[in-house]
Amino acid sequence: MSNLWKEIKDNVKEWSAAAIKKADEVSKLAVEKTGDFTKISKIKLDIRQTHKDIDNVFEDLGRYIYMQVKDKDVTSFKTNTEFNDTIKKIDGFKIKIKNFEKEIDNIKKEVEKAEVVEKPKKTATQKTKTQPKKTTKTAKKPPIKK
Repeated sequence: MSNLWKEIKDNVKEWSAAAIKKADEVSKLAVEKTGDFTKISKIKLDIRQTHKDIDNVFEDLGRYIYMQVKDKDVTSFKTNTEFNDTIKKIDGFKIKIKNFEKEIDNIKKEVEKAEVVEKPKKTATQKTKTQPKKTTKTAKKPPIKK
């Protein structure tokens, strides 16, 4: 009888150690995923801010072109350095957005590669719980009085 209790005690110790280890793995994975989600959210905010920056530059560019056409009768901007610098600035913002999007893709790929905690596999001897089917009762219509 004492051997039985000793075996039970040893098994409980092994199971609890395994459970603690698994819980530790799950919590580490949860922390990693939360960190990744936070990184992606921050990058998306950076993308939104960069879009606002582009909008502001477009607004300034429109104002500048209006003033040049209206006041100075300028019709060609190909040689205008301020115009070309503004175009380069917009292009730089667009490249910045593409880099942000690549960074998000890289984070998502890393998350996909992360080891996912596997669910225990069911053995042939384990029975699955079946839930009773839900039956819908149709309400009887009251007779129509004429």
